[in-house]
Amino acid sequence: MKIIMACLLLLVFVACAMAADVPAKVMIDGKSANIRPSAIVRNGQVFVPLRAGAEALGYHVKWMAEQNAAQVCTDKGCVLIRRKEGLTVNGSIFLPLRKMTESFGAKVTWDGPKKTVHIKKGTQSPSSAAH
Repeated sequence: MKIIMACLLLLVFVACAMAADVPAKVMIDGKSANIRPSAIVRNGQVFVPLRAGAEALGYHVKWMAEQNAAQVCTDKGCVLIRRKEGLTVNGSIFLPLRKMTESFGAKVTWDGPKKTVHIKKGTQSPSSAAH
Protein backbone atom coordinates (compact mmCIF):
# COMPACT_ATOMS: atom_id res chain seq x y z
CA MET A 1 0.00 0.00 0.00
CA LYS A 2 2.84 2.40 0.85
CA ILE A 3 4.44 1.74 -2.55
CA ILE A 4 1.19 2.54 -4.35
CA MET A 5 0.77 5.77 -2.38
CA ALA A 6 4.38 6.75 -3.09
CA CYS A 7 3.88 6.10 -6.82
CA LEU A 8 0.68 8.16 -6.87
CA LEU A 9 2.39 11.02 -5.04
CA LEU A 10 5.27 10.90 -7.52
CA LEU A 11 2.84 10.98 -10.45
CA VAL A 12 1.09 14.05 -9.03
CA PHE A 13 4.43 15.79 -8.50
CA VAL A 14 5.59 15.04 -12.07
CA ALA A 15 2.27 16.18 -13.55
CA CYS A 16 2.44 19.47 -11.63
CA ALA A 17 6.03 20.05 -12.69
CA MET A 18 5.15 19.46 -16.34
CA ALA A 19 2.21 21.90 -16.19
CA ALA A 20 4.23 24.71 -14.58
CA ASP A 21 5.18 27.77 -16.60
CA VAL A 22 8.86 27.93 -17.47
CA PRO A 23 10.60 31.32 -17.84
CA ALA A 24 12.01 32.11 -21.28
CA LYS A 25 14.61 34.61 -22.41
CA VAL A 26 13.85 36.93 -25.34
CA MET A 27 16.49 38.30 -27.70
CA ILE A 28 15.51 41.04 -30.17
CA ASP A 29 17.91 41.71 -33.04
CA GLY A 30 20.69 40.05 -31.04
CA LYS A 31 20.10 42.02 -27.82
CA SER A 32 18.55 40.74 -24.61
CA ALA A 33 15.05 42.18 -24.05
CA ASN A 34 14.20 43.09 -20.46
CA ILE A 35 10.54 42.07 -20.44
CA ARG A 36 8.73 42.18 -17.08
CA PRO A 37 6.91 40.10 -16.14
CA SER A 38 9.11 37.56 -17.90
CA ALA A 39 8.12 35.60 -20.98
CA ILE A 40 6.92 32.09 -20.19
CA VAL A 41 6.70 28.76 -21.95
CA ARG A 42 3.37 27.02 -21.50
CA ASN A 43 2.46 23.83 -23.32
CA GLY A 44 5.34 24.33 -25.75
CA GLN A 45 4.39 27.89 -26.70
CA VAL A 46 6.13 31.13 -25.64
CA PHE A 47 3.91 33.85 -24.20
CA VAL A 48 4.87 37.46 -23.40
CA PRO A 49 2.98 40.11 -21.44
CA LEU A 50 1.11 42.14 -24.05
CA ARG A 51 2.26 45.69 -23.25
CA ALA A 52 5.83 44.90 -22.16
CA GLY A 53 6.40 42.53 -25.07
CA ALA A 54 5.00 44.93 -27.65
CA GLU A 55 6.92 47.90 -26.29
CA ALA A 56 10.18 45.90 -26.22
CA LEU A 57 9.67 45.37 -29.94
CA GLY A 58 9.10 49.10 -30.48
CA TYR A 59 5.34 48.75 -30.96
CA HIS A 60 2.74 51.09 -29.48
CA VAL A 61 -0.17 49.68 -27.46
CA LYS A 62 -3.56 51.22 -26.82
CA TRP A 63 -6.14 49.36 -24.73
CA MET A 64 -9.62 49.43 -26.29
CA ALA A 65 -11.82 48.67 -23.28
CA GLU A 66 -15.09 48.70 -25.23
CA GLN A 67 -13.72 45.95 -27.51
CA ASN A 68 -11.83 44.12 -24.75
CA ALA A 69 -8.80 44.26 -27.04
CA ALA A 70 -5.48 45.97 -27.56
CA GLN A 71 -4.53 47.93 -30.65
CA VAL A 72 -0.86 47.23 -31.36
CA CYS A 73 0.77 49.57 -33.87
CA THR A 74 4.01 50.33 -35.67
CA ASP A 75 4.60 53.11 -38.17
CA LYS A 76 3.56 50.54 -40.83
CA GLY A 77 0.07 49.87 -39.43
CA CYS A 78 -1.95 48.33 -36.61
CA VAL A 79 -3.49 45.04 -35.54
CA LEU A 80 -6.25 44.46 -33.04
CA ILE A 81 -5.56 41.66 -30.56
CA ARG A 82 -8.45 40.50 -28.44
CA ARG A 83 -8.02 39.46 -24.81
CA LYS A 84 -9.39 35.99 -25.60
CA GLU A 85 -6.44 35.37 -27.97
CA GLY A 86 -4.10 35.19 -24.99
CA LEU A 87 -4.16 34.11 -21.39
CA THR A 88 -4.23 35.97 -18.11
CA VAL A 89 -1.39 35.41 -15.64
CA ASN A 90 -1.48 37.32 -12.33
CA GLY A 91 -3.72 39.99 -13.89
CA SER A 92 -1.53 40.54 -16.99
CA ILE A 93 -2.55 39.54 -20.50
CA PHE A 94 0.03 37.26 -22.13
CA LEU A 95 0.00 36.67 -25.88
CA PRO A 96 1.67 34.03 -27.99
CA LEU A 97 4.96 35.72 -28.94
CA ARG A 98 5.00 34.25 -32.44
CA LYS A 99 1.56 35.69 -33.22
CA MET A 100 2.52 39.16 -32.02
CA THR A 101 5.85 39.31 -33.82
CA GLU A 102 4.99 37.55 -37.07
CA SER A 103 1.95 39.83 -37.49
CA PHE A 104 4.51 42.56 -38.16
CA GLY A 105 6.82 40.50 -40.37
CA ALA A 106 9.38 39.52 -37.72
CA LYS A 107 11.19 36.19 -37.88
CA VAL A 108 11.10 34.04 -34.75
CA THR A 109 13.36 31.12 -33.85
CA TRP A 110 13.45 29.02 -30.68
CA ASP A 111 16.58 27.70 -28.96
CA GLY A 112 15.11 24.95 -26.80
CA PRO A 113 18.18 24.01 -24.75
CA LYS A 114 18.72 27.66 -23.76
CA LYS A 115 14.97 28.41 -23.49
CA THR A 116 15.57 31.51 -25.60
CA VAL A 117 13.50 33.10 -28.35
CA HIS A 118 15.39 34.98 -31.05
CA ILE A 119 13.45 37.68 -32.91
CA LYS A 120 14.59 39.54 -35.99
CA LYS A 121 12.26 42.50 -36.38
CA GLY A 122 10.41 42.86 -39.66
CA THR A 123 9.82 45.92 -41.78
CA GLN A 124 6.55 45.04 -43.46
CA SER A 125 2.99 46.11 -42.73
CA PRO A 126 0.92 44.05 -40.30
CA SER A 127 -0.78 41.00 -41.80
CA SER A 128 -4.54 40.82 -41.90
CA ALA A 129 -4.24 37.34 -40.35
CA ALA A 130 -3.61 38.95 -36.97
CA HIS A 131 -7.23 40.08 -36.59
